Amino acid sequence: MNTKGTVKAVYFQSIPTVAGLMAGRARRRFWLAAYSLPSRNVLDSMYFAAKRGIDVRMVVSAATCDKLPGYRINYPAKRVQTESGTMHSKFAVADDEVLIGSSNFGEASGAKNAAIVFEGYAVRHFSAEFKRLQKLPEGEDLLRGEEALKIIVEAAQRTRWTSFLTKVHKRVAARGWITPRERYAVENAR
Repeated sequence: MNTKGTVKAVYFQSIPTVAGLMAGRARRRFWLAAYSLPSRNVLDSMYFAAKRGIDVRMVVSAATCDKLPGYRINYPAKRVQTESGTMHSKFAVADDEVLIGSSNFGEASGAKNAAIVFEGYAVRHFSAEFKRLQKLPEGEDLLRGEEALKIIVEAAQRTRWTSFLTKVHKRVAARGWITPRERYAVENAR
């Protein structure tokens, strides 16, 4: 038994294609951690795997996914956020293999990329990471756009513009949303 993890296969196909194939041939489990919502093909493959009795689970970043689709989700699925607000993992565990790629699992990731499948130690490592991600808090509805900036401006009016508030304002304006940690710090600024 390999304890370090070895490369089992390298595909130069779209990540969603390889993930869909792996979900379709899974015999015990298919766990997906995704930065953005997976493509419809991946969701279909996961749906049918769950119907076959496979242990199917999904965690997706709350920062990029406003809500989970009602479409064909018959397995545990959760929107999560980290302390920084963004869960940026992109991997899938299928039985005794791990898929890691250079792009997301979504529709926009249709270009051919390197999709690497590992076995051995890597499977244990990514299985443990998936379980850790499942324990993260459920993604709150993140404040976006003008609502996010309004909180910072109100804090500045209540206190004054500090370098901290200026930095947070720039970050929020650039990305379009405020993390729970930033929101707490801003609302408690003095």
